[in-house]
Amino acid sequence: MFDVVDVKAGVSSGVLLGLITGWIKTLAGIATPVAAAVTLFRQQFGELLKAATAASGWSTQLAAFAVKAAVWIADCALPLLIWVIYLYLCYWGIINDKPINPIGAGTHTPWWLLAAANEVSTFIEGRVIDRPVALLYLSSGLLLFLLSWLLTPNANSLHRLYRDRLSKAFLFDPTCRPAEKPTPNEASIDQGRDFGALDTMRLSDLSEICAPYHLINAALNIQGSDFANRRGRNADFFLISKCWIGSVATGYAPMEEFEPAARDLDLATAMAISGAAVSSNMGVHSVRLLTPTLAILNVRLGYWMKNPAFWAPTGAVTTGRGSYPRAWMPKHRSTLFLWSEITGRLYENADEVYLTDGGHIENLGVYELLRRRCRFIIAIDVDPDVTMHFPALVRLERFARIDLGIRITLPWEAIRRTTLALMSEAADTAQPNPPSPQPGPHAALGTIDYGGGEIGYLMYVKTSLTGDENDYIRDYARRYSRFPHESTGDQFFSEEQFEVYRALGFHMMHGVLSGSDGIEVVGAPADARVKFDDPSMEPARRFRAALMS
Repeated sequence: MFDVVDVKAGVSSGVLLGLITGWIKTLAGIATPVAAAVTLFRQQFGELLKAATAASGWSTQLAAFAVKAAVWIADCALPLLIWVIYLYLCYWGIINDKPINPIGAGTHTPWWLLAAANEVSTFIEGRVIDRPVALLYLSSGLLLFLLSWLLTPNANSLHRLYRDRLSKAFLFDPTCRPAEKPTPNEASIDQGRDFGALDTMRLSDLSEICAPYHLINAALNIQGSDFANRRGRNADFFLISKCWIGSVATGYAPMEEFEPAARDLDLATAMAISGAAVSSNMGVHSVRLLTPTLAILNVRLGYWMKNPAFWAPTGAVTTGRGSYPRAWMPKHRSTLFLWSEITGRLYENADEVYLTDGGHIENLGVYELLRRRCRFIIAIDVDPDVTMHFPALVRLERFARIDLGIRITLPWEAIRRTTLALMSEAADTAQPNPPSPQPGPHAALGTIDYGGGEIGYLMYVKTSLTGDENDYIRDYARRYSRFPHESTGDQFFSEEQFEVYRALGFHMMHGVLSGSDGIEVVGAPADARVKFDDPSMEPARRFRAALMS
């Protein structure tokens, strides 16, 4: 409890303030471990909340209420701790006690703060002045203020570290072979033992001949916007490609002409944006209660980018190919970037826009392909989905129907049934008659009705089990009941864990494309397993013919 004395009145006036301060300290002490528990078991809490929406039992609802209460308490933890620190700093800086030394500091001020204040005052004034703590606070405030204006919005986030690690792992030139023998006491990168880096490859330099045309998906966070048809989404689909960049909300700009306005934007940056899964604002997955805490703690992988609507100084730029940005859009200036993140005041008409993982609005990356009315689409769903409710596919179907008027018909029931049965064995909840090993289904083939008689085909591959996997995959599945849907929050995969996922992915795709696995095909009889090259099934035959061509 702080001991505050009103010297002028000669009476103690610190009781009420002391009680309030004590309450704040106690609440902070209670909230902090709760916040740690919520952070540690966030995946389990999320699954419990999802289960509560589908169940009406009083015990489930009570557990969901407890989880929500824990999230509220966790959200209060950081503000309470900051408040306690603020109160202490104020208390130490206010001289309201009898001085115990010549410089006039009170008995309550800690020695380390006095020592730092004396050093600062000596450095600035050349002598110890009467109010060193006040000088320390003032100089620290001015220094932090100046530093805040020197830093760009992306300079003090985790984005750059994330981007560099992804670039190191995936962007390299395989033709630059490393040296066979290492040189002692010399860094490997300096002696040619690493592959050549492609860290600065521009998006406009991507090849359209030697590789597929890349569509890199991101989520445009617009939590503060009233943009039509985005209520509840908090985001819009944002596209980054070789030729274009932008979204329906902002308009599109030619990439070759946009790059000079966004000099840090390259392939590695775009890749990191598309995978920026953790952020203070996360599109449809945003948790408003935790937004300030995540922003203040700098848990931000998102990226601030020049708005494609205002990529040139004069607004719209007209070239030989036409006028692209939306020049009529009123500007909303966003100079206080961190404050915009904390409050969720993010708009599509701001000078700078905040981008995060494309999965924060649609996790399969199929939406932009549907917009282009592609005839044949392959989607691989590796979203952690222990209950096998296919949330990523269901969300895609909903967005496609609402936004684009497109219907997707896909039979996935057998994939769910077989995988859950095998996962239940590892969890000691096996069914009386467990399924026998069988070749598939790991995939389903459905139709896309674009309207007007135009039909496309969707090959949907889901991380799943059918019992015909190799020995070490089945052994791992027997020991870990959540496999193959362990949380991606685990960033420290062991060699075994990494290999079983790689081997399972190879097994699934090899079986589907070689025709050895039976898959579910729309229009086939119930529980029928159709080979990918079965000539009796028109969707499978046409899809395979297109792939082989």
